[in-house]
Amino acid sequence: MKQKIDNADTIFNSGGTKPDRSSPNPCTWSLADLDSLAAKFPKDYRTALLRGSYLNFFTTFDEKYYADALREYQKAALLNPQSPLPHYFIGHLYTRASFWTKAAWASDEGRDEPQRKAILAYDKAIQLDPRFLPAYELRASAYHNLKQYRKAIRDYDKVLELDPENVTAYADRGLAKMEVGQFLSATVDLGDAIRRKKADDHSLTYSHEHRGDAYASLGMYRNAIADYSQALKDQLANLTFLLNLKQIRGLYPEYDGVPDDTMVRKINALFWPEYDHSVMAKQLLEGEGKWPITLVNDLYEKRGDAYLKSGDFRRGVLDFNRIFHGIPNFADTVERWRSLGSGKENWYLDVKSVEFGSTSRLWIKTARKDKTYTIAAYEIDCKGRRLNSSSSATYDQQDQLVNSSEASSGWLRIIPETIGETLYNGACSTAGSSR
Repeated sequence: MKQKIDNADTIFNSGGTKPDRSSPNPCTWSLADLDSLAAKFPKDYRTALLRGSYLNFFTTFDEKYYADALREYQKAALLNPQSPLPHYFIGHLYTRASFWTKAAWASDEGRDEPQRKAILAYDKAIQLDPRFLPAYELRASAYHNLKQYRKAIRDYDKVLELDPENVTAYADRGLAKMEVGQFLSATVDLGDAIRRKKADDHSLTYSHEHRGDAYASLGMYRNAIADYSQALKDQLANLTFLLNLKQIRGLYPEYDGVPDDTMVRKINALFWPEYDHSVMAKQLLEGEGKWPITLVNDLYEKRGDAYLKSGDFRRGVLDFNRIFHGIPNFADTVERWRSLGSGKENWYLDVKSVEFGSTSRLWIKTARKDKTYTIAAYEIDCKGRRLNSSSSATYDQQDQLVNSSEASSGWLRIIPETIGETLYNGACSTAGSSR
């Protein structure tokens, strides 16, 4: 119980959904056993803690046991007012109630009120023992859930003071810091979490994604791209065994010219080296591919935006096309106008209509602070370093057309620090496509 205090109730798992007066399994506790223990040690607070934890286990199946468990924990607190354990378990009970009750599922207040009660209980546990680590951990989580991020950060600080290798605290403190705009510090915390996590830790993917988000918020797009790419690699490692080769080709059209067997061997070596080639070939070439592609669409969208803002339009557009053509479940929900950055005006690229080549063609929306905007078609002569605006249309704040023109501007030289230079640099990059 002390060794695994945060889920002590699981030691009473009898396989049933209601407390038993007796158990057919001699190795499983029952109420009769606990009654006998209480009779022998009526003033021992630990007996009440055991009864409370036993009843706590059954709250998953019936909410009425919350009140019964609470009474036992309160009794334990009266029997030993100097111990932080009863108050910790009261807080843990309220934390559980914030997730596993009808009220919590019905409204935000029904979820938040138990969290506030849990915090009061953790406060009392910490007053009794200022070094009681589990109370700081769960109080930090409660503050985080209530969006009181600065208080959560202070508790994560204390957790890491008491347990410098606490991976969860590093990761969660990083998320809390992002919520208050401390993005650079968040990248450090998330990096500390990433370095401490094992390679097979499924949460590693999310730590890379969150750190990518922090880097993107700082405008450090290359760092963000690296993290999103690692998160994608981790997610694809799981997805490739659920998909067929046709689905994977939809995500990666740049491999259209690569033979099926070569593709299978590449996927085998990259993601599933422990499996024989024949197993992967059967799965990828003969599989029905009915599993819908999920989990990676947000990552492609985030990485696509990072590529665009870093000035690499080709890779950015390619990531959006992976969604449009390879993930049909999400293709219609992704906004086609993507930001290229902001200044006096905000520029957006239509990623659905871009054509790349020696002469690249693209549509740009220029949005102004008064909420009017202009949509214009551009041609970029990459070799000649020239730009031509072939048509444009201006709209008011209600999206009503104000004026339009089909007149070509003619080929003009690229002027530094203008939208023309941004489009030239982005469209004429020859860096290739990201894997």
